[in-house]
Amino acid sequence: MIIKAFAKINLRLKVLGITDNYYHNLQMVNCKINLFDKIVIKKIKEKNIIIDMPLVKKEENLVYKIAKKMFEQYNLPNGIYIKIKKNIPIGAGLAGGSADGAAVINAIDKIYKLNLSLEEKRNIALLFGTDIVYCLEEKIALVEKIGDKITNLERVINSNILIINPNFSVLTKDIFRSYDEENLFSKELSLEEIEKMPLDEMIDNDLEEVVFKKYPEVKELKINLKKKGYKYTSMSGSGPTIFVLGNKRTLKKLYCSLKKEYKDYNIYFTKIK
Repeated sequence: MIIKAFAKINLRLKVLGITDNYYHNLQMVNCKINLFDKIVIKKIKEKNIIIDMPLVKKEENLVYKIAKKMFEQYNLPNGIYIKIKKNIPIGAGLAGGSADGAAVINAIDKIYKLNLSLEEKRNIALLFGTDIVYCLEEKIALVEKIGDKITNLERVINSNILIINPNFSVLTKDIFRSYDEENLFSKELSLEEIEKMPLDEMIDNDLEEVVFKKYPEVKELKINLKKKGYKYTSMSGSGPTIFVLGNKRTLKKLYCSLKKEYKDYNIYFTKIK
């Protein structure tokens, strides 16, 4: 079986506070984009979980941990071979690892005919990371609480998108730790308010200023894009990736321009799923 694990972006990311057990209370608008890792997964006779992915030790690999848990929990026979071809940059705020994890949950469910409900899949996902919960979804959604409350939105955003990644990783926990020190939490909005909000107002990320202080090149990138007239521009997740929404012709022209201007960056022309 060959599957695609699609990246996601946060069109909106607001930090509302910290829960009693020290998780962050969030309100996000997430959507999938047509940038994906390719995963080959198949049964093997040997009772083993084989992860074919360079540079990451098997025991530290999120996909391995999820597969191991599912094999133990459901007492699955034989073993499984999983090969991951990465296209989504690692540590980029695009949920690449979470996307892989969600795709493997779905694949093992299908291969072994477990017929798991979405709730059962979410329970597995929550053991390994809240971002995986949304990655089990397909539609644009309001994602709340610690990332485990998902509400599909009625609004449709059909847009091309440019992804600009400065080619370095950011540790999410470090960004949130710095943000907590600022103690500047946002106000919660209702579902109706978010549904009706103009797109340029909805696109917003509370973590930007923290990332901009630590990584000035990310700030300079966004300022440059804004100066060029691209108002639908923001950072995804805890960074450092910046995205731009727009029409196909305009973004293709920008893509060619940025490839020359930022030769060492990862730049992808794609679209919202």
